[in-house]
Amino acid sequence: MTDLRQGDPLSSSLFVLMMNSLNRLLAEAIELGVLRRLVRCDLLKSVSLYTYDVVIFCHPDESELCAVCGILEHFGEVLGLRTNFAKCSVSPIGCSEDEAAGAAGLMECQLAQFLVKYLGIPLSIRRLSAASFQPLGLDKKTLKQVNKSLRGFLWVGRAVAYGGHCHVNWYRVCRPLRLGGLGIPDLARTVTSLRFSKMELDVFTASTTMEVGDGESALFWEDKWLDGRSIKEMAPEVYALMIYDEFGFETSGVG
Repeated sequence: MTDLRQGDPLSSSLFVLMMNSLNRLLAEAIELGVLRRLVRCDLLKSVSLYTYDVVIFCHPDESELCAVCGILEHFGEVLGLRTNFAKCSVSPIGCSEDEAAGAAGLMECQLAQFLVKYLGIPLSIRRLSAASFQPLGLDKKTLKQVNKSLRGFLWVGRAVAYGGHCHVNWYRVCRPLRLGGLGIPDLARTVTSLRFSKMELDVFTASTTMEVGDGESALFWEDKWLDGRSIKEMAPEVYALMIYDEFGFETSGVG
């Protein structure tokens, strides 16, 4: 594979395979106790990959940072994909200034303060506003083309599918599983919902109700699941006593 060059159709696939190996190395380090889990339960992976950009999440203490550097060096020696730390950056999330400066110095890379932008969109630990998604610039024509490619991939495994190939109406395909669809998001409707103004969101909220299912995606304090109202609205004094940390909300006593 020495003749493989950037832009070759195989390069992106090979890159994904190699990043999967890196993720397995980091997962093994967690199992062995070399690295600590990011959250209490194993819901978040240590590596995030988009095209040729890779983000590694870890704790800011010296031993863990040294372990990550060692894993990257070993990874580079085996697969030949070496990390250029001069072109990397450290973005501290919920860290002190000393921890952030120490991490950047130990890894010999630049410090990029959180919040940072990725693909033109700010990365945040909180829910983003609709305005944050405007840089995507997804107009109707672009969304129609993306949906067309999705249909083609679903029915014939290529970018374009003609009428005879599409066995089910696309709107029916986009329905939730419980309504007989495949649960594939309709991008046009999704983007429309993200572009709601505050007045439109208020009208939507006033005309809809919320029912809590298994609670996995419900926001206990902020969602309006109590007769159309949230606990934040009903008991603002109690909500003000809440502290938000990396694991969610915790109650804090005052006095």
